[in-house]
Amino acid sequence: MDHRHYWIWLQQALRYASTKPIRILEHYETAENFYNAGMQAWRKLRLFTPQELRSLECTRLSYADWVIRRCERRHYTILTPEDERYPERLLRIKNPPAVLYVWGDLTGIDDEAAIAVVGTRRCTAQGMALAGTLGCRLAQSGMVLVSGGAVGCDICATKGALHAGARSVIVLGCGLDVDYLRENADVRVRVARNGAVITEYQPDYSGNRVTFPQRNRIMSALSLGTVVIEAPKRSGALITVTHALEQGKDVFAVPGNVASAAYAGNNRLLEDGAKPVYCPMDIVGEYVDFYPNKLHTEHAYTSLGEDKMFTGLLQKLQRQQKADMHAGRPTTAGRSAEAAEHATAQGGAARRNLNGDCQSPERTVSRADRKMEKSAPPVARDVSKLGKDAQIIYNCFTNGPVTTDIILKISGLPIENVLAALSELEIYNYIRSIAGDRYERI
Repeated sequence: MDHRHYWIWLQQALRYASTKPIRILEHYETAENFYNAGMQAWRKLRLFTPQELRSLECTRLSYADWVIRRCERRHYTILTPEDERYPERLLRIKNPPAVLYVWGDLTGIDDEAAIAVVGTRRCTAQGMALAGTLGCRLAQSGMVLVSGGAVGCDICATKGALHAGARSVIVLGCGLDVDYLRENADVRVRVARNGAVITEYQPDYSGNRVTFPQRNRIMSALSLGTVVIEAPKRSGALITVTHALEQGKDVFAVPGNVASAAYAGNNRLLEDGAKPVYCPMDIVGEYVDFYPNKLHTEHAYTSLGEDKMFTGLLQKLQRQQKADMHAGRPTTAGRSAEAAEHATAQGGAARRNLNGDCQSPERTVSRADRKMEKSAPPVARDVSKLGKDAQIIYNCFTNGPVTTDIILKISGLPIENVLAALSELEIYNYIRSIAGDRYERI
């Protein structure tokens, strides 16, 4: 057995995002030494709760064999804090992943000018265009883009980096084998070819109410700073900002219309001291002196609003929105980022991506069909396999759409729990977001 077995065992026993595994290295040189010390020595550390001690005792080391074999078959790399390839930036936070599963190549990330780009999944056409443009220009300037691979701003920014042919990183809140957001599967494949898709969760581990907020600390830790493209006042993207501030990282925000709820989170961040982003140079300029051999500025000076890429994307998305509204389909703001980056012609014409490639045509929904869909009440579904918070919140949807504020009031849960549970429900297609910061059952 090698060191990976013992770290996988430790992660399984103490669970994900625990602060305990890295603290063990203060007392033992390796995870293997800790494993061999046994229960009596573990108790003397006074580091673990009774439940954690029981878990350490009951968790089988042999389970790691299955995980390692599965990763080897799929050509995933397993990194632990004992591995010299493990990112130093992660070791600087209080709860680095005990195990990091890598699809692709994460080598040298500590030497890169990496930047995390985040935003709401329910972004506007302008937010999508801004994310794609900024992602592309930052990548052209030599920065490595880090995102969570979610729909909305995340995936648009990543696609912008891919358009520039640059290296990027996606941090997942689930295992690498989980079919997370199938419509973005091709993006993850492209990122893995020239970058890395990473996670701290074992290959078959499904995301839940806490894993996606947990992964945000990895995004901010790998990056020099975090850029918020578009975020309402209670956007889950702001969780990444919280981690970034705790880690002493820079925070940037794109200013937005003060009358727009879509930018309420951005404008509050700016009020609290975040650095405004009007052009890519506002970000690149902070790091160019520290990475003179990595960064260049010829693509960074154009204002985002005047960038031809931005105006072209925005016009395409706006045309798509009009076609969607006319055909009775969900508008861009309520659709996935994959669909949002394609211009859909009216009458079931083929979807075309940014490169002009055609995909299968969409069915045109008749007016009678839409009327029947609107009149039929949502049917409650079995949510017993979801997290406790997700079950509580799902039961809030009994009389049609509800806002986040109403969900907070009815559920009595903290805002972090509500945002995580809404993400879980939306990911697994139990609810969907609609206009007015509201959600409804599917």
